[in-house]
Amino acid sequence: MEKLMGSEDFEEIEVSDFKKSVQLAIANGYETAWLGCYLCNPVTFEELKILNIEENKITFEQSVGNSRSVPVNVLSKWTTLVPSDHILNMSQHKPPNPHDEIRPLIEHLRVSGVPANYEQSHEDLLLIKNCLESDLEQTDPELRLRLYSTVKKLENFPSYQQDSFKIGRKILENWGSSSIQNLPADILIHLSYYRRWSKDIEAALQATDCLEGQHYNRNISDRERSILATERAAAYLDLYEKNGRGMGEALRFLKYSHAANSGNSSPENVMCWKRHDRLAKRD
Repeated sequence: MEKLMGSEDFEEIEVSDFKKSVQLAIANGYETAWLGCYLCNPVTFEELKILNIEENKITFEQSVGNSRSVPVNVLSKWTTLVPSDHILNMSQHKPPNPHDEIRPLIEHLRVSGVPANYEQSHEDLLLIKNCLESDLEQTDPELRLRLYSTVKKLENFPSYQQDSFKIGRKILENWGSSSIQNLPADILIHLSYYRRWSKDIEAALQATDCLEGQHYNRNISDRERSILATERAAAYLDLYEKNGRGMGEALRFLKYSHAANSGNSSPENVMCWKRHDRLAKRD
């Protein structure tokens, strides 16, 4: 099919947004709001006249005299061409931009040094903002657990993994600004985790000083002590890979973690053991 004459007078809309616009227009009394609009095939760049849109299907002219009906979700990578002066371009027929609601939050967080993005929900962004602006005394374990889970989700996206570490560390550093000895165990665990994944090995080790010596914290449970010992062992392995020091300490805290957990190995402890053994064999 030849390219539309005067196609610069058409606006490109995602298929899902086009469907929403048609539904809004029909709700406002326009029975054939799709007239004059075209589907654009992203592979062949054909512009196919839309004949109908009903429920979740779009019917279009595949060739002269031949039509085809396809579910909207199948066309998710296609776009539609809508004339600039079309009724669908009236504001009352345009679906709200989901970015509009969260844009102020995104901008506020970015100014505050938090690399927020549009893949995050309004609820998640609001939680991050509230935690960023709260002192440790204004939080409770339940709120902090919600934050850890929210920030952790970003690690599932390779492009946002480093952002996850930056967000987590910024908030945890704020909460952990008081004496290490007085911090709750969950703060120490996550502070050491984010410091380590931010490549700040010495700071990660400092967050786990509570396991022994003058900084020993008696208010931490054996299970929490086991988790912290694994984090400390991992930080020593980071140190070893960086400058060849810390292998002996890594081994000591791997054993510490195992003992503190009643002789059981957590998945994290097992992974750290495997890393230790791999590095020991390499050298």
